[in-house]
Amino acid sequence: MLTNGEVTIFCLDESREEYIVKATVPAWVRHQMRLRDQGSGVRRCDTFDIRIELGLVDGIEPGDLVFFGRADCAELKRCRKIAAVRKNSFGSVPHWHLEAEYMYR
Repeated sequence: MLTNGEVTIFCLDESREEYIVKATVPAWVRHQMRLRDQGSGVRRCDTFDIRIELGLVDGIEPGDLVFFGRADCAELKRCRKIAAVRKNSFGSVPHWHLEAEYMYR
């Protein structure tokens, strides 16, 4: 699978009520800037499509956090929340397809 960087996935450890590093893996990341009409006006947002080969990390869920590059828990403020997760078995390499978004206020 083609990659253009790496991402760090954080998940919530409910026993300690804090985010922990789940994995740092190679990934393909696509970034787009879009405008969203929210009724109260148009806002700019960044959307990210992230593809990770199956088997490198298990159990990614919406609400987990993603950081573009290597990171530890000190970087949580710069993470993006994962909004959608799909397991894609089509194509040459099965992969996780993640979507994350950042809305500017």
